[in-house]
Amino acid sequence: PGRPYNELVGYLATFANLVALFVGEPLIPIEMDGSCLERTPGGQKIDQPIKVVDNRKLISDSSGRVVNRWDVLFTLPDIRERLSDTARKWFTRDPAFDSLYALYFGALNSPAGYVEHRLVNIFQALESFDRRTFKQTPARLKARAERAERILGAIKGKDRKWLKGKLPLIEGESASERIQRLVTKMDAGWLLSQTDVELAARLRNYYVHFDPKGDAGL
Repeated sequence: PGRPYNELVGYLATFANLVALFVGEPLIPIEMDGSCLERTPGGQKIDQPIKVVDNRKLISDSSGRVVNRWDVLFTLPDIRERLSDTARKWFTRDPAFDSLYALYFGALNSPAGYVEHRLVNIFQALESFDRRTFKQTPARLKARAERAERILGAIKGKDRKWLKGKLPLIEGESASERIQRLVTKMDAGWLLSQTDVELAARLRNYYVHFDPKGDAGL
């Protein structure tokens, strides 16, 4: 009770995305009912049923492909006992992962989009996940800081100030390094070889960063 329309629609879309993870297909919520307080001509307050969402569309992708039992990660009977806990955690996830959530489902929910667009979305989602979960060791952070000081110590004046602002960017890890680390962490070498990761990184860089000398072979 008392929930604004936008919040209700947001809850519905978020739950649909949770189910989309189970079945591996984008979902479109069909309908959601609600109620609002209205006054009768006599001044009495009553609950008036309303249709909050009414898409009148099937829950399927544009291809109309039927999702079979063997297509999904798990079925409702498999997770029935822990579904409520899973849903609760899904709705209270760490805000730091909002960008990962948006990028991933932006790609999943647009199966008819350009392949390049979906590739960049998924790649950036993986980068976002790595940035938020990977922590450098204290020893490596210390070595990095000492190296930066040695470099800056050899430069003076305006050049030193300029380089100090650029060093954090130079010290950052490449896209391929981040994705390869995730592949290793998830034991997914069978899915993406190092050559595949490097090619995906080159494609991502080609579309994200303009380079007149970009590899025409991509």
